[in-house]
Amino acid sequence: MREVVSTRGLLHPCDLASCLGIAVERLPVGDTVQGILVGGRMLVVNSALSYPRQHAVVLHECGHRVLHGDRENRLFLEFRTFLSHGRKELEADLFALFYLLEWDRDSFFFDFGRDVFRFAGHYGLPGRAAAEALKVLAR
Repeated sequence: MREVVSTRGLLHPCDLASCLGIAVERLPVGDTVQGILVGGRMLVVNSALSYPRQHAVVLHECGHRVLHGDRENRLFLEFRTFLSHGRKELEADLFALFYLLEWDRDSFFFDFGRDVFRFAGHYGLPGRAAAEALKVLAR
């Protein structure tokens, strides 16, 4: 995450996605879908989500692009192999969370009293990511 910020700056999540070659479109896509990456280049984000959650979805996909490249087909791995995608999902969530901690630093300190779990929850990121982030922040 630091390399991304040092080379591109601390951008709005959609601007970061654009720099990484991902176009972002907001559309109503149903209650169970948060976002869909189409062809590795178009991210459809559920417009019914709160703006903070939309930002987290965009950054999660940016995390996959930065950390895992754009060649992996998660659906193939999930449904056609026995490989777990859990580790990579956690890594993408951590990318999103650490980016948001920098991008929305004032909110983290003042609105959430430096509570990583509340901050992550505000953005719809899982508690598991917050727990892992807390280990890093405690160092």
